[in-house]
Amino acid sequence: MAALKVFSIKKLLNVIIGLGLIGASCKNTSQEVYLSADSFKIRTAGGVTTAAGKPVSGRLFSIYPSGDTAFSVGFLSGKEEGKANFWYENGQLKEQRLFKNGHKEGIHKGWWPNGKRKFLFHFQDDMYEGNVQEWDESGQPYRDMNYHLGQEEGQQRMWYDNGQLRSNYIIKNNRRYGLLGTKNCVNVADSIPDLRTKRVVGGL
Repeated sequence: MAALKVFSIKKLLNVIIGLGLIGASCKNTSQEVYLSADSFKIRTAGGVTTAAGKPVSGRLFSIYPSGDTAFSVGFLSGKEEGKANFWYENGQLKEQRLFKNGHKEGIHKGWWPNGKRKFLFHFQDDMYEGNVQEWDESGQPYRDMNYHLGQEEGQQRMWYDNGQLRSNYIIKNNRRYGLLGTKNCVNVADSIPDLRTKRVVGGL
């Protein structure tokens, strides 16, 4: 893993120098532009990320003091676009994400520092779509949920830290049936919010 990370950094530096981002003008625009978040003033406002006051287009990256890559995120006109990778300082891959026009899209994966799985999400247009799973640092499942257009749909399960099942219910026709904490077969349709017009924000 360490050898691969060193090669990646050398490649980044070579591309930066080749593109003339260090002390010269860039004439070759056929290659992807790499921009160091450690060397420019990066701001994000209104969903648009800028470097030195201009919307970022290219790959924004940062490097730990050790020389290993901290993150590498693609941008187009100031919005996340394409693959985004994040690493822990120990070199372990932390997250793999995918974006389209600034929105979360497709499969998103996460790992704990020890290499065990942390999450597996499916997104469509910035909303949960399909299976959503999370695990604790020991590898014990924490939740296994299913969504459609950002709303819970189908079987939903959650566990306590000791591995005991916490809830196990099904959402059907906007109604919840099954075990929810200490309640059984509870119809709480009125309490299920409509998330179809809401975006998923934050790290999840």
